[in-house]
Amino acid sequence: WLGHVARVLEGARECAERVVEGTCVVLHCSHGWDRTAQVSCLANVLLSERARTIEGLCQAIQLSWCSFGHKFSHRNASRSCPAPAPGEPASEPSHHNPSREESPIFLQFLDALWQILRQHPNLFEYTQSLLLLLADSARDASHVTLAANCHAERARLSGPCLWASIAAQRSSLVNPGYCPGEEEGGGLLDVACRVEDLEVWCGYYLRWTDWGLREGSRGR
Repeated sequence: WLGHVARVLEGARECAERVVEGTCVVLHCSHGWDRTAQVSCLANVLLSERARTIEGLCQAIQLSWCSFGHKFSHRNASRSCPAPAPGEPASEPSHHNPSREESPIFLQFLDALWQILRQHPNLFEYTQSLLLLLADSARDASHVTLAANCHAERARLSGPCLWASIAAQRSSLVNPGYCPGEEEGGGLLDVACRVEDLEVWCGYYLRWTDWGLREGSRGR
C-alpha cells in the first residue's frame, strides 16, 4: 500500500516541478478519473497555498474529483447510484461485482495528502480531522457531494452537501499551528516520496482500536 502511495506522490511532485519550470503538463491515466484525479489534486496542494486551506482543498476536490467524473459509487461499492433517467441504460452497481470496479482510489489520495501534511504540519490550515471527514463521507455516501459516479447522477440525488457540512464545523478542523508562507522553493512544497519516508496513517487505519480511541481522547 505505501509503495502505491509513494508512486502517486512521486507523480504529483514531478508534475508540480514541471509546472514551476514553466512546462505545460498533460495528465491522463487509462480513463482519466482515478490516477489523474489523484496526481492533479496533490500537485495542486504542492503548488498552491490556497489548496492547503480548508476552502481551497474543498475547491480542489470539487474540480479534480467531482467535476471530472470520479466514479465514487463504483469505486467505494456504495449504493448511491440513482435510478436511471427515462431512456437511459441502467449502470451495473459495483456491489454486484466488487472485483470489477471497487478500489480505494480516493482513500489512497487522502493517505498521500496526509503524508504531505505530516511532513509540513504548520503549512496546512486543516488537520487530519478534515481528511477523516472526507474519507468517511466518500465511504458512506453520507453526502451527495462525494456520491454517485458523475454530476448527472448526483443531480438526481437528494441529501446534504459536504462542503456546507465542513463550513458548519470549520472551527473543529482548523490547525492552531497554521503558519502560511513559510515554505521554501518559491511556494512549491518538497515532499519525501520514498516508501521508507512514509508512515502508516494510524489516525485512520487504527482509529477504532484501543490506541486510536486513546489518542482521540487526547485530541490528536
